Amino acid sequence: MRRDDPMKRMALIAVLLLILALLPAALADTQHSVSFTTNQITAQCGNTVTLTLAANAAPSRDITINITDERGNPFPVVLRQGETRATLQVTTARAGYNKRYEYAIQPGSDYQRGATRGVSVLYKGVTVGQFSQEMLQTYLGETLNVGFKLEGPKTLEKGQIIYLRDEQGKTIAEVPYTGREFYSVALRMDSDWRPMKTLSLHMGQELPADSTLMVFAGDRSEISIVGVRRDDNKIAFTMDCGSSMQYAQTVLDTLDRYNVKITFFVTGNFAKGHPDIVQQFVARGHEIGNHSYHHVHLLTAGLKEIWEEVAPANDLLEQVAGVRPTLYRPPYGNSHERIRAVVEGAGLKVIRWSHSLNDSDDTNQVASRSFACATANITPGSIILSHLDSKATVEALPDILQWYQEHGFEVVPVSELLLQGDVTVDSEGYQVYRKDLK
Repeated sequence: MRRDDPMKRMALIAVLLLILALLPAALADTQHSVSFTTNQITAQCGNTVTLTLAANAAPSRDITINITDERGNPFPVVLRQGETRATLQVTTARAGYNKRYEYAIQPGSDYQRGATRGVSVLYKGVTVGQFSQEMLQTYLGETLNVGFKLEGPKTLEKGQIIYLRDEQGKTIAEVPYTGREFYSVALRMDSDWRPMKTLSLHMGQELPADSTLMVFAGDRSEISIVGVRRDDNKIAFTMDCGSSMQYAQTVLDTLDRYNVKITFFVTGNFAKGHPDIVQQFVARGHEIGNHSYHHVHLLTAGLKEIWEEVAPANDLLEQVAGVRPTLYRPPYGNSHERIRAVVEGAGLKVIRWSHSLNDSDDTNQVASRSFACATANITPGSIILSHLDSKATVEALPDILQWYQEHGFEVVPVSELLLQGDVTVDSEGYQVYRKDLK
């Protein structure tokens, strides 16, 4: 009978012993029982709460515990190697009083769920301030009445001061608490309110308001800029970009050939669909302006709708182009005091035009008509409107730029055309130095 090799037998025994030594640790990582240390926590609304998880044994490596709230939002928690506890901090941002949130441990491959699989967090009520409106628009020199109410249990003491502050923490008004629910404060609109302020309520050591109020303060005397009163030969050529980019490369090459820089007014939709083109605009030295997000009529729109067309478009353009626009071209040229107040609140100037190529509908447009519109009655400070998707204008562009050069006009972006210093807008929509206004 064949006898086993002693050396082989010893090697086999050593391997088996090693496996047996590692097995408990391996099994432990798959058999950890993880629970919340409590099933209910009570806290004040808006405070940060710490949820603690406990394991029956320390893992030999980091493992991730999957936590979700009642809406299914994930909150992964890492249980570190050699530790038996892990914590998760959750906060509700003034979510209302007596509101309950639920957090649950979800199944995982590296652990088992223990007996306390969920925890309920009850946020007890405090007095929360709520503005009666989200946005208000008014005019410089006038008085604005701002209303707010106090919701929830009356935890304030009579005489305690409610502070109305702006986004920089400056106190705008002080209102003593009287036990009433509704309050109103009159605010005088001076130059500090331009272009916009965001207000919030602060109640001593209590929570700020559950909302903020945006106040847009416009100037009744000013209208949208259509041109500039200048003594030199500078003019601005602009192109609105709302849909097609078919002719973008041709336009850019033509502008390069004549060493001309212009302003492209770009919609959010265009930037989202053609980020590479927008980036080329900037890379080639041209200016980017805001043309709203969806290019919709805003004459009858409310403040919130106007803001949602302007502000997100500016954020997207900055993200795509790397520069934040400072100019706004209203769709269809529609502009009134409410639109201007919101646009200026977003840090933008409203720019219309003095001359149009009338090429927004390219169906019956021909190059000769685009040329005629671009060159008729041009004067220093003119702002010319054209559209990127007009085939006729693209065909006429070399002749237009050649004509400008031959007649001594220097084409610049709109921001370079605008005056700096103490300026205003005259009754015809032309920017002018205030000292020169007659």
